[in-house]
Amino acid sequence: MSEQTTGKATGRCFVIGLTGSSGSGKSAAAKILSALGAEIIDTDAIARDVVKRRDTLDELIGALGGWVVDGQGRFDRARVSERAFADSAVLARLTEITHKFIIDDIRSRIDALNAANAASAAGRVIVIDAPLPVERGFLDTSDVVWVVSATRERRLRRVMERDGISAGAAEARFASQMADEDYERLADVVIRNNGDIGGLEAEIRRQYALLEHAISQVSG
Repeated sequence: MSEQTTGKATGRCFVIGLTGSSGSGKSAAAKILSALGAEIIDTDAIARDVVKRRDTLDELIGALGGWVVDGQGRFDRARVSERAFADSAVLARLTEITHKFIIDDIRSRIDALNAANAASAAGRVIVIDAPLPVERGFLDTSDVVWVVSATRERRLRRVMERDGISAGAAEARFASQMADEDYERLADVVIRNNGDIGGLEAEIRRQYALLEHAISQVSG
């Protein structure tokens, strides 16, 4: 960590990029980090808002067809998700179109938090909670990358229970995502989440304390 990349020394917040494959426990990790005082930027929530916008919908319809909206002209999340998980070309085009709008929103939020941080000298930590560790808007914005990881068996069970889907449907979802080793290859910190929520919280607290100490050493 350099002075240029930590919050207090420059007035800029320190940014953790938090990611992990489906069922890893990434969202639970984000909630724990929020309770510890980090500012969470939830890219899934941003994505849900982005597809309500007329400009996004028009571009999606032009690229993929009218099937992306329902009878009321609203984004048909269930249908699009089903098609995207089954067709890598649809997933790639959907991601390409929506991601540029998501990036704009992420950067606007970070700019606002940086301005508040500079004014208060608060030394805030921002967490970008993102399922896909893309270069623009995630890797190029994060000071460190934390990957939440779990065995495939545990992830499968969690996704089936959480979403009420079959093992086959969960496996199809996994097949459309990055491999676990590709996530971990990008990581500065890997959070193993093969136990209960208490174990996850303990590890998050440990890593967060180490991060706060490192930031204070550079900024002090």
